[in-house]
Amino acid sequence: MLKLENVKKVYDGVTILENISLEIEEGEIISILGPSGCGKTTLLNLILGIADADGGRILYNGEDITEVPMEKRGFNIVFQDYALFPNLTAHALAEPEYLPYCESLMAFCRENGIPCYNFQYVKADYMENLDAYYYDLYHLNGEGADKFSAFFARFFNAYVGGEDVDGWFYADSAEYLASVDRVTNAWLMRRGDQFVADCNRGTQVTPLYRFCLSTDGVRTLLRDYSEDNALPVSAVPAGSSVFVYAVPAGQPDAEPVFDMIWSSELGAYGT
Repeated sequence: MLKLENVKKVYDGVTILENISLEIEEGEIISILGPSGCGKTTLLNLILGIADADGGRILYNGEDITEVPMEKRGFNIVFQDYALFPNLTAHALAEPEYLPYCESLMAFCRENGIPCYNFQYVKADYMENLDAYYYDLYHLNGEGADKFSAFFARFFNAYVGGEDVDGWFYADSAEYLASVDRVTNAWLMRRGDQFVADCNRGTQVTPLYRFCLSTDGVRTLLRDYSEDNALPVSAVPAGSSVFVYAVPAGQPDAEPVFDMIWSSELGAYGT
């Protein structure tokens, strides 16, 4: 049985969790629900030993494990965050320390004999990962959640049944990204006197970019697909919005991903 008694956690002087008590019996399945930022992940990190509690006790089968290191708690971990490709590269770009953190965590688990499987590295033969499974950059939609839940049930049954599941996953981010043959999550930003486009993509993919204007609801082509991802700010007249579309080179039938900057936002750029 897992038991929490008046657990507390404080970050930077802000109390995230306080007086959290619960009991989970052996074989019981628990879901923890709540809005983003309410402390769900923090609570799990305390149970796992990833973070230290600032008060209260955590007991497992009657033993106080509050001060026991993560590697000695004997828990298996399945991380929900950054589950699949669009999330992985988005966070890798926004948070350069994220990928090294993932790799170091997996190395730590391997060195200490802790089973750890990174579901962002699952091979397409076992679970197909589609952009249609996401309703934004970070979250699975209903269809995606169903697909992931079905895959996880299949994985868990194979794992507890003694099947070798290591081959279901790429070894690391480099091997995984080398297998990705598409672009996703394009974006457009101002850098000096240029608008610069970029997108998430596999490491073997060359992206092509297409720029369009929208003025009074009429869309016109500024520049067709090319490897050039920069557009002079001066090319965008006042009152116009600018769009960028991205596709992988050599895939003429690929669905483009896009981003835009509204005309109201362009005003801040002095165009």
